[in-house]
Amino acid sequence: MALTDAAAKQVKPKASNYSLGKTGGLSLFVAKNRSKAWHFRFSLREQQQRICLGSYPEIPRKEARQLRDQARSWVERPDTCFRIDCDPRS
Repeated sequence: MALTDAAAKQVKPKASNYSLGKTGGLSLFVAKNRSKAWHFRFSLREQQQRICLGSYPEIPRKEARQLRDQARSWVERPDTCFRIDCDPRS
């Protein structure tokens, strides 16, 4: 399924949490409690990491892609120090 706004609106929760998309590291995380959030997955220092970019539908797909690009440029910097409390929009 292509990850469009229309597809994201139609996504239904399942018995367990799951993710859709994973295009360029961007995925839509769907929790079993019906919440949806944009996640950016990446590797940093040979470890898989994940940043939550915001909740859907408050953050539309277009903005989530922009936030992913900002987060990617932040992660690719050689002086990146991974901090959980970092907001990629700042």
